[in-house]
Order: sequence, then structure tokens, then C-alpha cells
Amino acid sequence: MVSLSIKTLILSLSVASLATTSLAAPSNGCSDLAAKQGVNITYADVAQCYASIPFNKEAARATLDSLTTIFDEYYVSRDTELSPRLAKPFQSDPVDIVAKLKKIGRTRYTSDRQFHTDVYEAVESLHDGHAAYAPYCYVAYMFVQPISMQPTAPQITYLNHRNSRPLPSHENKQELKVYKDNKGRKYEDCTVTKIDGKNGMAQVKKRASFLMNSKDPNVRLNEALASMAYKPDAGDFVVYPGQFAVRNLLPERATVRYELQCEGSKKKVVVEDEWAINPQMPWQFTDTESYIKNVCLAPSGGTDASAGSLRKRDL
Repeated sequence: MVSLSIKTLILSLSVASLATTSLAAPSNGCSDLAAKQGVNITYADVAQCYASIPFNKEAARATLDSLTTIFDEYYVSRDTELSPRLAKPFQSDPVDIVAKLKKIGRTRYTSDRQFHTDVYEAVESLHDGHAAYAPYCYVAYMFVQPISMQPTAPQITYLNHRNSRPLPSHENKQELKVYKDNKGRKYEDCTVTKIDGKNGMAQVKKRASFLMNSKDPNVRLNEALASMAYKPDAGDFVVYPGQFAVRNLLPERATVRYELQCEGSKKKVVVEDEWAINPQMPWQFTDTESYIKNVCLAPSGGTDASAGSLRKRDL
């Protein structure tokens, strides 16, 4: 068994990943975002900034080489991730993370953001809460929807009163409800029938399928939806919107379109909400070059590389 200092691997991975950005970027791509000073940020501000960060092929290759080494030689769950037979309630397709990284390596990229997004999603597909890839460049801002949702409990209806036989389970469908509307429009308890033109629950489950938290799809669904927790220090309950309503990566669209059916009204309500965007840290930059220097290349902080050693897994 060969051991290697965790400090060495963390340092090599950090240098390779962060070097993917080059300081030879256009000087105005992040200027609009910088001018907002963390207030009233629009989707276009962030998208334009991210798009201005240039792709460096050689540095991307170094990043993939480092990640491939870590997952191939040091990731203790590598063999488990390849297993198609998981005990219930766990449910997850086999994931060959090394093969996914090699496929990314064969892809021709022109976008730095797309490269890092593909790596992020490859690692996320492991559904392993201990494995994560978070490039500072593209997780610097949080995107939040004003509507958070929760499902109703399945309602069991019966064929008739004589035999009291319940309907087949596929007919006892859950409904997706608005749990909280932070814009104060009083949409709470309205049924969310569609999201972006597709079945609402199916859209939430699609989002949940990407979450890293667990191999149990029910746990992932709970993570995607709103929840409530009691905070003793505040003496009150706090609502967590869930990971459908909260994103770290730039969402695909600038808005989310909801179709709602509210009690007492036959008419559907169509709502299209923009993302509220907030910086994860008080970043200081004025343009793309300083964004790369102060955000993308910011020291990670909090990582105690001397806390232990990284050891190769037994083969």
C-alpha cells in the first residue's frame, strides 16, 4: 500500500484546476457584475461574466489528470459505485467516474464554464455526500427562486364502500403544492401543475436525480423540496427552500415558469419568476481579470492539509 501526503494532492489539484483560467481574458466581461456591488444582480450579469472567462486546454487536461488519479487510485467507494445491485431503498445507476472523466477529456471545449460544469455534474452523479467538485469561478453566486414547494401525502381513494378496495397506487398521485411564496402573492397551497411547460412533479424529480446527497431517491427528492427546522438560538422555525429553488451553478434559464391551480378558482395562474442572485462571499473585483484573480484563484481556506494522509485504496 502506497501513501501520499494529502497536502501534495490537494495542492496539485488546486493548482491544476485554478490554472484553467487565464489572466489574458477580456477586460470588460465582468464589469457589469462588479458594478452591481452585490445588489440587484441579474442573470445576464452573471452569465456574461462567466462567459468571458477563457478556456485553457492544457490546464483543463492537468485538472482531469489530477481528478482521474484521485478517483482511480484513492476513492474508496470506486468499486461500490460500479455495482448495479443496491439494497433497497437505495437506487442509483452504476457510475464509472473515471470513464466519465476520460469522456470529458475527449470532448472539445471552447467554454471554460461548460468544462467545469461537466466535471461538477460527473462528480455529483456519484450521489456521494463526501465527493464534491466546486470550482470557485462558477459557484460564486447563489440563485434562489421566490417559490418553494412541497408534495401532498398520497390520497387513498376507494372503489366503493362495500369492498373498500383502494385504487391502484399509480392512481393515488401526489400533488405538488406551493409551500411558501416569498413575493407575498399568497400562492401558498396552490397546486403546481407545470414547471417550464412540463409536469411539475416530474421536473422536481429530474432536479432531485442530480443531487449528491444520497443514493436513496426519496432522500434526494426531500432535499429538492422545502423543509422546516427549529433553530433554538432564534427560538423559531426556519424554512429551507430546497435545492430545486436554490442553485449554485448558473441555471439553464433566466426565469422559471409555473402553472398554478389555486383553490376556489377554475382559471390557472401562470407565473414566471426571475432568480434572486446573491454573492456567496463579499467578492472584490472590477473586471474579468480581477474576477479571475480574486474569485477563481481565491485561496480555499479552512482546508487542513496536514490533518492526515491520503492512501491508495486496496485493489
